[in-house]
Amino acid sequence: MKMRLLRFARNDHCSSLSITSQGLILILLFFLLFTSSTIAETLDFLNSYSQNITPQVLIIYDSVYGSTELIAKWIAEGIKDNVIVKNINITKESDLRDAHFILLGSPIYEADVTEGMRDFIIKNSPYYKDKPFGLFVVCGTHYVHGQRWVDNFEKLIGAKAKIKGYFGGILKPEILNKEDKKLLETYWRERGISNIKEYNYLNKGKAVSFGKKIKELLSEL
Repeated sequence: MKMRLLRFARNDHCSSLSITSQGLILILLFFLLFTSSTIAETLDFLNSYSQNITPQVLIIYDSVYGSTELIAKWIAEGIKDNVIVKNINITKESDLRDAHFILLGSPIYEADVTEGMRDFIIKNSPYYKDKPFGLFVVCGTHYVHGQRWVDNFEKLIGAKAKIKGYFGGILKPEILNKEDKKLLETYWRERGISNIKEYNYLNKGKAVSFGKKIKELLSEL
């Protein structure tokens, strides 16, 4: 009898697996029958846990000299959970599809977002127009024109952003390319200043706080 069972186990794996599965199902049914209160408590716990999970946030930015990239990463620190930060050049369609909330960030050049960000918006508008999204800009004159630039950013997209922000960046003349240096020299000359004005308006606290506001917003969506 023992040999016959061994032969059956060797020659009929499918039957052996089927019997095992049936046994597991019976055990599970028995468990459910006598632990219904525990199951209910478990389901309540899982439901509560899922509500506390932050939906996936995708922060997409364009950056020329690094300020916008740094701001994007600081915002992510404020959000903390389930957030991805990507440059527009490496963002895939699958990233946009999987995200629950999209945050777009761009530096301001000549009173507008970068050409790269503008092209990205045109190409990928079907993805973020159907989802909640936010915007932020980084510029040297953020304290004067920041609100106007981010509002123009919103008009470019053609949809209502859930949240908007503007931040200061950093400018070091020695790292500018020739074209940008010439533009800034003209800008400052028109204002009676012979040399390009160096500045550092980076504010990590403000960026992290903005990220926390996004996290609060996600709980309401």
